[in-house]
Order: sequence, then C-alpha cells, then structure tokens
Amino acid sequence: PQGIDIPQMLEFYNEMRIAPSTNVTMRIDAYPESCQPQSCINCQSCVNICPQGIDIPKHLADLVNISNKLPSWAQISKQREEAAKRLRGE
Repeated sequence: PQGIDIPQMLEFYNEMRIAPSTNVTMRIDAYPESCQPQSCINCQSCVNICPQGIDIPKHLADLVNISNKLPSWAQISKQREEAAKRLRGE
C-alpha cells in the first residue's frame, strides 16, 4: 500500500546483513521518503501474498535499524572536511 519497492528493499536488507555500508543507505535515501522502508505500516498485506512467506515488515524494520546505526553520508562528508582542514592547519 505504501509503494515500497519490496524486492529492492529486501536486496538492500540482504546486502546490509552481510556488509553494512553507507552506499546502501545512500541508495535507500534516493527513494522518495514515502517509499523508504521506514514507511512500512506493518499491514501484513505483503506477507499474505509473498510466495516465499517472508515476514517483509520485520525485515524492513531490521533494515531501518541497521541503517540507523551507520553514519549518514552528510556526517561522513563533514568528518572528511574537518580532517582535511586539520591537515591543512586551518
């Protein structure tokens, strides 16, 4: 109902479980906020039609939790900028 690209988000989830990466969070952020995993309303309608019986809302929530533990790209960029200033003696 939320327009979440479930196959893509499950791919992101699998990738994050193996190797958490800000590259994945950046790809998630490229989606409209209403289509990101945190927009799942846990209605279970996707679970009822999933041929593999995957608990999709649980995995989307796990993806959000894993993503929230990583620094954002903005934070990384700020840290790099501050480190470059220190190296230049600013």
